[in-house]
Amino acid sequence: MRTFAILVAMFLVCSCQADLRRAGSLEPLGTNGFRWRTFADATFPNHSDKAEAARLAELANVLAMNGACRNGYEITGRHATLKQRGALGEIYDVFYDITCR
Repeated sequence: MRTFAILVAMFLVCSCQADLRRAGSLEPLGTNGFRWRTFADATFPNHSDKAEAARLAELANVLAMNGACRNGYEITGRHATLKQRGALGEIYDVFYDITCR
């Protein structure tokens, strides 16, 4: 039973990280940067350090998968816009402006 609980927890963590990737988009911003759109919700709250760490880790993955900012990057802006309020809380679009080094 303990093994099953551990496997379920691992699956949930992995699938949540994948959700950040699937729900996001990366678009060029100027000549040397990008804007990444992702989300905040009840699982990844807008004002949670843990959720922000997950979003930033996923940003690094997305940039690496796209071969972008190979010499590193700097986040030059972040803003969240409320998309909707629901029974499980608020949902935001979260935007990060990135400048490549």
